[in-house]
Amino acid sequence: MADEELTRKEVRAKIVAAYGGLLLPVAILFATLWFNHNNAQIAARQKCIDQSLEIVTKAYQGEAVSPTRAGEHREMLGMLATLGDLTVEACARANIEIPPFVSAALQRAQREAAGTPEGAVLAGVAQRARDQTGEETAAAVQALAPAAATGRVRLFIHINEEAQREAASRLERALEAASLGSAPIVVPGIELVPGSGDNSLRCLKRADCRRAPALLATVNGLLATPEVSVRDLSARFERAAGVAGGTYELWFGPGEIALAP
Repeated sequence: MADEELTRKEVRAKIVAAYGGLLLPVAILFATLWFNHNNAQIAARQKCIDQSLEIVTKAYQGEAVSPTRAGEHREMLGMLATLGDLTVEACARANIEIPPFVSAALQRAQREAAGTPEGAVLAGVAQRARDQTGEETAAAVQALAPAAATGRVRLFIHINEEAQREAASRLERALEAASLGSAPIVVPGIELVPGSGDNSLRCLKRADCRRAPALLATVNGLLATPEVSVRDLSARFERAAGVAGGTYELWFGPGEIALAP
């Protein structure tokens, strides 16, 4: 339970960091809406508010699912499609415009799911959301742009056993205080994947694999054990449209993770 609570706090903190600039105006919007509708709309209004915030939470959590675990990512996109459809209906019943950042999150999910059944459903949901959103959607889309689009490096960390999480969290903080050249390093999350992992830094695009030795030196410089090596997966992911440049994965096998003194 303590580990689950720590994970929830970690997710909440990252959501605030990623979307903090939007949360205050959204809170003001929701507070205004709360007092401006009659009692008959309370249930629909509450669903609109709760589900809108849940969409953003799931969209953020989707960012923490690494590209090589595409099955889980597609499952998340399917959940967003269903949740988005329910949210559009609830907001319409409550006579509330879809908040721009919610519409933006659905649009981005639609692009990520292009060419899949989930993408087809999200296309219709995203269009309905756009129809219920004001002209601020474009600005929200830009605000919710993936980290790689702003020149950042995204490094997903995978641990093999829960006992490794504390050390991995300290490594996460150390990595986010470092950089790859002029590009800051962002760790979207720490994923528990029991029974797998090979102490490798995985690069997914050819251009990123050319920079991987520099990132590897940073990672190994922070670790006392284990020693990590580069694994080139660009042959598989070079043409993958859903994988942004600047994306890396750090996988740990079983055993101790210890940071250098």
